Amino acid sequence: MKLILFLFIFPVLCFSQTIKVNYIFTTDSYQKQEILYADFNSSYYYNEPYAGLNSAKDKVEGTEITLVQKDIKLNKIEFFQEKESQTILYQLKYKGEKRLITDSVPNIDWVIVKKEVKKINGYICNKAITHFRGRDYEAWFTPEIPITFGPFKFKGLPGLILILNSTGGNSNKSWIATNMATLDKDFQMPPVCTNCINMTIREFVEYKQKLREEASIARLPKGYANVKTSYKRLSIETVYEWETEDEEKK
Repeated sequence: MKLILFLFIFPVLCFSQTIKVNYIFTTDSYQKQEILYADFNSSYYYNEPYAGLNSAKDKVEGTEITLVQKDIKLNKIEFFQEKESQTILYQLKYKGEKRLITDSVPNIDWVIVKKEVKKINGYICNKAITHFRGRDYEAWFTPEIPITFGPFKFKGLPGLILILNSTGGNSNKSWIATNMATLDKDFQMPPVCTNCINMTIREFVEYKQKLREEASIARLPKGYANVKTSYKRLSIETVYEWETEDEEKK
């Protein structure tokens, strides 16, 4: 999916207040809007719901079948972060129930490419690269807006992320800031859910994986009842740290 996007960012911001940043999130299959609210110490981020179809096809190799997710149904997900904490809380409705997920995100090890600088809609931006949960990323951030947050779960740079792209791998991801504004001083971040089902990120990922494997078995063609199946992740996070640790122990 080739897209031409233009940034329309307000040039005058008051950093003592909360800022609102609109991002356009794009994959090979779809595009949708995501919103960041952030101040110096905390952030609230959410994405808009989306429903569509995945054009990727199942793959059969001998006695192994790789199944891809056909329907793309994304509910609203809300992320809550604190500057000095590695824990991210995010809430969503999944299988008809509200869930609050606790994610102990590993430290994102950014490498700032000091020689690469460019202006994005009037802001001087620096390039940074990193690897996060199975994907390589390239970010353009501006120290002129000294807020350490960005799209999704990304943070830790000395400035707001305006552009973020995955590099290599399947189903590339990108975020581009399209609009920014300061909010009224009375603005308050939305509250975290108090009556949700609490799960760790590992519990939630493994729960989803179990349901998908059961659904995959039901989709197998005749004659493949006892073959090995695998599920291809096309999500932002393709490998989690405990999966790498478990593989290393084998």
